[in-house]
Amino acid sequence: MIRRLSFASNAVGLPTGSQNEHRAASRQQLEEALDRRDRLEGERDQLASNLCALLGQLRDAARETERLCAGESAESVHLQAALGDLEQFLAIGPSDQGASGTGTSPRH
Repeated sequence: MIRRLSFASNAVGLPTGSQNEHRAASRQQLEEALDRRDRLEGERDQLASNLCALLGQLRDAARETERLCAGESAESVHLQAALGDLEQFLAIGPSDQGASGTGTSPRH
């Protein structure tokens, strides 16, 4: 009769002792996996936040670099113009200055 009850409980789907232990172990593993997933999602969110902050800093640095390069470019244009004036002045030479009577270099 005990065998029939055991067989009937298995047929009906009532859990046995080993099935309960298996379910408890499975539940424990599932809870650990869910905790691990939650922790990893939190780390991912933190990393994404850090990445956004770093990308913002990189963007600001790139804008500052562009601004500085544009300033250097304008300064370079002025220096090139001054160099051209100097080369022109040097090309005239001291003897040409005395002949013109003004003592200054011609301006364009």
